[in-house]
Amino acid sequence: MWGFKRKYVDRVDCSADWVSVALDAVGALLELPEAAWFSPDPETTAEGYRQFIAEPMWLRKVQARLAAGAYALPYHFKQDVALIFRNARLFNAPQDKAYRDCCLLEQKFNMLWAPINNAFQRAARHKRLQQMQQQQQQGGQQQQQVPQQQQQVAQQQMGQQQQMVGQQQQQMGQQLQQMGQQQQMQQQQLQQQLEQQQVHDAQHQQQMQQQQQRVQEVQQQQQMQQMQQPLEVKVQQPQQQLQQHAEVQQQLDSNLQCEGTVVPAAAAVGAEVITTANVLAPATQTNAMPDVQQHEQQQQQLPQQFNGSAELVGSGVSDAFVPQQQQQQQQQHEEQSQVQQMKQQQQEQIEQQQQTGTAES
Repeated sequence: MWGFKRKYVDRVDCSADWVSVALDAVGALLELPEAAWFSPDPETTAEGYRQFIAEPMWLRKVQARLAAGAYALPYHFKQDVALIFRNARLFNAPQDKAYRDCCLLEQKFNMLWAPINNAFQRAARHKRLQQMQQQQQQGGQQQQQVPQQQQQVAQQQMGQQQQMVGQQQQQMGQQLQQMGQQQQMQQQQLQQQLEQQQVHDAQHQQQMQQQQQRVQEVQQQQQMQQMQQPLEVKVQQPQQQLQQHAEVQQQLDSNLQCEGTVVPAAAAVGAEVITTANVLAPATQTNAMPDVQQHEQQQQQLPQQFNGSAELVGSGVSDAFVPQQQQQQQQQHEEQSQVQQMKQQQQEQIEQQQQTGTAES
């Protein structure tokens, strides 16, 4: 044991990797005479081995795995070596030489395990130190990079803010353009409304004038009708009187004719008839003369009566139509004043909108 320790354990390179230390340990075990049972594949040397052992393992296989880097940790390597010794105890009896050699070889492997584990721990510490140094270096670099990153972030934020400001300015410009267009549209609409109202006012004035003309025509027609009615009545009365006088004259003429025919007959008959005719003739003449004079006087008075009646009728008609004309004129004045008020209100609205548009721009 002491010779094995001096030969293999004391001469382990402390700076070597655990894999290389483990390869040296396996090589040392293979040099021992006790390892002859465990170096080859046991299925080639022992019959019926597979019937008792589920997972065979031997030293040459472990050595090949170490060389191939199949073990990530030394503990995996140790598990395979322990499997070799466990299979040997399971397959062999305690009194067999293979069983006793297995126990000796396991003791020597346990002596070699300490350097392997130390090498691994040393490598792990070294790796941790390197990682710490790298982390420190990375921390310094990060500390140096943080201001740069902050500057970059600040620059990016400034660029984004500038872009946002530019977009907002564009939006404001578009909104101002839209406001201007809306104001122009409103002004155009107001102008159109004013023009339409002016046209409507002109049409209304024309209609008012036409109504006034119609009213005047109706008034004139009514005046003419009212003037014609009394004239016709007064003209009919003299005509009736003339007819009556004509009838009276006819009667007088017939009477005179009758009297003229009676006088010669009386002369033939006797003197009494003549005397009666002479007496009656003056009486009839005296009675007929006043009727003729009255007829002439009535004919002279007819034009005077006609003129007087016409004057009376005209004055009455004119007096009747004066209040109606005044009412119509008052209504026209009221409508014109309302139209003027509407125009003033619309002009004030236009001025207010223009003032608001200039204030917003």
